[in-house]
Amino acid sequence: MARTPTAYWDYIRVEELLSLQSGLEPDASKLANDEVMFITIHQIDELWMRLVLRELVAARDLFVKVPVPEQALASAVRGIDRMSQILGLIADHFALMETMTTRDYLAFRDKLNPASGFQSAQLRQIEILAGLPETMRIPLGQEKSYMAMLKNPDGSATSASRRVEAALADTPTLVDAISNWLYRTPIQGSMPGHPEDDARVRAFIDSYCAAHAGSSRAALALAKEATRNPADADRLDERFQREIDGARDFLLATDVAEPDRARASRVRAALIFIESYRELPLLAWPRAVIDSLVAFEQAFVIFRQRHARMVERIIGRRTGTGGSAGVEYLDNTALRYRIFRDVWAVRTLLVQESVLPPLERTPRPTASRSRSEFQEYPMRILCLGGGPAGLFFAILMKQADPRHEVTVYERNKAEDTFGWGVVFSDKTMDGFRAQAPEVVEQIEGAFRHWDDIDTYFKGEKITSSGHGFCGIARMKLLQILQGRARALGVTIQYETEFTDPDVYAKQYDLVIGADGVHSVTRKKHEAHFNPRIQVGDCRFIWLGTKKKLDAFTFAFRQTAHGWFNLHAYRFDDEMSTFIVETPEHVWRAAGLHAMTADQSIALCEELFADLLDGHRLISNARHLRGSAVWLRFNRVLCERWYKDNIVLLGDAAHTAHFSIGSGTKLAMEDAIALAAVLQSTDGDVPTRLARYQAEREVEALKLQSAARNRMTWFEHVDRYVDLPPQQFVFSLLTGSQRVGHANQRLRDPAYIAGVDRAIAAQSGVPDRAVPPMFTPFRLRHLTIPNRVAVSPMCMYSAQDGTPDDFHLVHYGSARRRRRRPDVHRDDVRRARGAHHAGLHRPVERRPGSRVEARRRLRPPRRIDQDRLAAWPRRPQGRHPSWRGRAPISRCPPAAGS
Repeated sequence: MARTPTAYWDYIRVEELLSLQSGLEPDASKLANDEVMFITIHQIDELWMRLVLRELVAARDLFVKVPVPEQALASAVRGIDRMSQILGLIADHFALMETMTTRDYLAFRDKLNPASGFQSAQLRQIEILAGLPETMRIPLGQEKSYMAMLKNPDGSATSASRRVEAALADTPTLVDAISNWLYRTPIQGSMPGHPEDDARVRAFIDSYCAAHAGSSRAALALAKEATRNPADADRLDERFQREIDGARDFLLATDVAEPDRARASRVRAALIFIESYRELPLLAWPRAVIDSLVAFEQAFVIFRQRHARMVERIIGRRTGTGGSAGVEYLDNTALRYRIFRDVWAVRTLLVQESVLPPLERTPRPTASRSRSEFQEYPMRILCLGGGPAGLFFAILMKQADPRHEVTVYERNKAEDTFGWGVVFSDKTMDGFRAQAPEVVEQIEGAFRHWDDIDTYFKGEKITSSGHGFCGIARMKLLQILQGRARALGVTIQYETEFTDPDVYAKQYDLVIGADGVHSVTRKKHEAHFNPRIQVGDCRFIWLGTKKKLDAFTFAFRQTAHGWFNLHAYRFDDEMSTFIVETPEHVWRAAGLHAMTADQSIALCEELFADLLDGHRLISNARHLRGSAVWLRFNRVLCERWYKDNIVLLGDAAHTAHFSIGSGTKLAMEDAIALAAVLQSTDGDVPTRLARYQAEREVEALKLQSAARNRMTWFEHVDRYVDLPPQQFVFSLLTGSQRVGHANQRLRDPAYIAGVDRAIAAQSGVPDRAVPPMFTPFRLRHLTIPNRVAVSPMCMYSAQDGTPDDFHLVHYGSARRRRRRPDVHRDDVRRARGAHHAGLHRPVERRPGSRVEARRRLRPPRRIDQDRLAAWPRRPQGRHPSWRGRAPISRCPPAAGS
């Protein structure tokens, strides 16, 4: 069904709005402009109050939750701040009202009797839901309550009275919800329910009161220096003593009834704790909440005072139209209608940072304690970075023990991500499934699977199959991890900057530096972590496209400046990752260093237009400008991965080039290993972190080695582009050196058979799928029957590298590649002038020497490939295989060789 077009006029319902300013006159043309202004301003104010009510209810409903979701506090603060802004706008309307003179207002004032602004049901609702106690209400006059003013003269209910009655029944109020939230605030590492909580809170109150008393006495001494007589000094003594006694009474809640005193005392202590240590990152959002509440009530007070001054200016101190005391009533409400009294009161008690009690943490068990004792003390953990590594680690820790207090800080918003897709292998997912089956089930439900790799090179498309990979949108992966983490009780704080891990290390048992390749955690202790960072020689731009690719795609394009290559794959039903890469010198020669981001994207679209089929390329890194969208890969490996109770995770500790697609896999496997060692009780935290590094460092080195090989291949792609397409693609697929000929044959026998036939044909062996190792090799006029190399041994050393008859005889019989087990690195040191055979200086021609050497060569004997595969390895200490063994056979020489 087609949607009906919407017009602004209809959407805003302008006609209805414009018809509402007639007041009691049936003919709006008879109204004075002052009366129209009066009506319009009050209507606008009521609309604004409706929005305040919505924000107020939303904030209250948030703080009612147990626990309050930390990630939602940002929206609550924005909502409370919006209420303050709205009250400011309403107060500004009074300036417009003051353009009306007393006589202008008196001309229509009698129409209002007995109506009054006090009958604004929405203003009463705001006061009630915010938490204004009914006992603080000031009578309006004429012995009537405000509820009586909202009803009909006969006492029957009106829509206004029903609104207010509903607000009275809608509990708790915002101030009550905030109080309950503050009550659960950790104070000096202790929370309600801990057996020592009362004692620790009282100890904090005592130490804080002592600090406050000391600060007050120091201020008293300075004040008394300026006194002129003993009476003034006595008054100062009395005044400051009242402050000291008042601070202690306030924190001990002596003004509260005995049943509620302990709870009120803890709430006030929490306010003091948050305000005193507000620079701590853990208190970032609590202090923002308190600041927003102060601003909200301040805006309310200003609104009331501004209202009183406007009324006094226009009508003086007349009795109000509703029978109230008018200005006197308004002034009293501004002074007495205070809701967040404790939040304001703590400002009187705050002291200098230098005299604050030192921060403490709840005692933790030592490594010598038993497992049962250890379980009584769950860990407090902070993850710096809300990427896959940090979130997955948080999930694993909460799964292991729900009592662990795990918090994640993320600089960006929850919906921000600067990549497109993430690739995992089937084997990787099997490993994840054993640790977090609920997460893997959701991930696999969003996967895009593929087995093929398509390579486009010099007009040909070559496909290799059997690779078993799957892709998922990075944003979708983060959403799955975020949702699971929240469900387990992990606290995630977005838009939270972090700068100094040492500050957090004092508050938490463990601080996880999962903050990426440009890790703040690593930089703080760079000398200790000792990162070895190598910057790649290629530039790459990470883009997305709605072109739905059917396989992992490599493509290579030659330009006048050099080669550009593409890594692309589809990661969901709609989108594909599209990474364009080129060496630095080509990037500069093409002028990309001087282009805008849009110009760079347009160039990439032009280069790979045949693959895009008219689809556009998209960047989600709009925070980068100009050539900054082209990145250089940083290869990172740290010598140390932990310092005390700070540990690096994922890209902060090591990176793996995107061409092997294992960076996220490596980081999440780090999380598995770290969570495992932390769940043990063998040793203290640093001891367990050492085991974590020892285990994961080996895996990181393996992948980094493969990634470095692949990265180098792309950096020097011009070395391979003269190869025939089949050989070029095979070189690409095996460039990491993790995958070889045999592995590829297991994955896709038909593809390898095609490669073998193509390379054999190039070597002059047509129509045979001969392993490339056994094809002839030509070097100018020299043809060698196969490509089996002999490893150099000490016996083959030559003077200045010049071969003699001995070398010609032995090199004539090519043998299987192996390293002599009895030759060590120190054994291959030779005297000056001794080198492996090679033409390092002009060769002296000796008549007959080459002929004599060739005459002594034994003719090759043929053996089948199965015999080669079964050729026995020489055990340690046995004679070398070149003594008394038959030479390895070679394939028949190429025709005409």
